[in-house]
This record gives sequence, C-alpha cells and structure tokens, in this order.
Amino acid sequence: MKIAFYFLLSCLALQSICSAQNKYSSPKEFWNDVSPTFGPAKIDLFPNATIEIPKGYLFLGKKDSKKFAAFTENISNDGEVVIMPQTGEWFATFNYEDSGYIKEEKIDSESLFKSMKDGEPENNRERSRLGYPKLYLQDWFMKPSYNPKSNNLEWAFLIKDEEGDYVVNYDSRILGRTGYIQATLVMDPSKKSAVPAFQNVLDNLEFKAGSRYAEWKPGDKVAKYGMAALITGGAIAAAAKTGILAKFWKLIVAGVVAVFAAIGKFFKKLSGKE
Repeated sequence: MKIAFYFLLSCLALQSICSAQNKYSSPKEFWNDVSPTFGPAKIDLFPNATIEIPKGYLFLGKKDSKKFAAFTENISNDGEVVIMPQTGEWFATFNYEDSGYIKEEKIDSESLFKSMKDGEPENNRERSRLGYPKLYLQDWFMKPSYNPKSNNLEWAFLIKDEEGDYVVNYDSRILGRTGYIQATLVMDPSKKSAVPAFQNVLDNLEFKAGSRYAEWKPGDKVAKYGMAALITGGAIAAAAKTGILAKFWKLIVAGVVAVFAAIGKFFKKLSGKE
C-alpha cells in the first residue's frame, strides 16, 4: 500500500511551485522524510478529540504537517495536522482553537464576503513576500451553514490563482465546550466527490466526554466573539471589536483567506493529468 502511494506521488512535477522554504527536490524525497499513519486507525486528533482515519486515507502529525505546508507552498498554523486520501485528490487540515464556548448567532454572508474581499490586497502582499502565488476570492462556493445537531459551521470559497487556476477552500468549525476544531478541505473544484468524502471523515470526529458543546456549564470560559468571527478572523476579531486593532482590520481578515490554500495545478499534477 505504502509503496504504491509513494509511486503515485513520485510522479508529481511540482517544480513550478517550489519556494525557498521548500527543501525537497522531489515529491519522493518529501514522502521519504515523513511518517504517515495509514487508515484504518483511531487516533487522538487533539487531547480533547478523536478521529477514525478510514481505510485508504493517511494522517500527518504536527511536525510532518509543517513539512507538507512548505512542500505545497502554504502557510501553516502551529498545531495543525493533515488528513488526505492516498489518491492525493484533496487534503484537509485540522487545528484546535482554545477560544472558549462559541455562542450561536445568525450570519450575514454578504457582509462577510465583502470583509474578506477587502482584505485581499494585504493577503497577497504577504504571500508575495513569502514567494507564494497570489490568490483571489471569486465567490461563495457554499454560503455559511450551521447544523445545531452536529454543532458544525461550514462554508466554502471559490478561489482563483494568478495563473487562472481555480481551487476551493471548504471550511468547517466543529464547536466544543471550550473551543472549536478548525477543519479546512482544499480541493480542485472539478473534484466534487471530495466534499462528501470530507464530510464522511468529519463524521468520524468527536469531542471526548466532558469536552462536548452540549456539556457547557455556567462558569465555563465563553469566547468574546461569535460564529461570524470564525469566518473573518477568529480570536483577532475580538480585539478588533474593542477598537485596539480596528484600523488594522483589513489586514487581519486578509490573513484568513486561503490560510492553507493550494493552486488547482497542484491537484492536476497530483492526479497525473498534467
């Protein structure tokens, strides 16, 4: 299984998106430098949550996920982990934020999109500084939606890179008692089967007893922001509301756009179609 997977990835030609931070000269060299956990396997995704890695999928821990971020020219958060199918058609990143309890609220998708779009120039200046290609928000691929039963907030952006290729960032926030899990699917828009496959992976994720959203009690930590801020800036949004960082708001929300984005060309090469 591992040999076949490495053979597929060794066929990639990622020279066009290599950066100074990418120390790997080939995909084979990268995969020889990491130690994936192959499914089926149940792991502690974070200290307060578990996930079942299905057969045909793999998991990269924190250290290896940082290497993957550099390899694919992406900006990684500390504590981030990666799950992806062994076919390499898409990947998803996971991170836990100890924000406190997030209260449910209505979301204005139009104003949120405008905020993200306004921050685009600053985001692209930062990506250019890092030697990464510029990215441009096109539209909602899926407007924000909240499921009160699963406590899952999800949305998706359609993004275009400077070469005209498209990619979709599909985000989920799974709410818990003291914070939330940030899950981001990065996919080629043509691979529509990636969305239900990603959702199936999320179905195998759960908070441990004592950490679930429904177990919140008076006196527990409560976040200073609500669901809308999970889309436009998370914890930084709380500071912006106080006025301390208000004048830097456009720069702040810019950092959220395509935090772990990948260009469409990456997926074409990954699937051997380019």
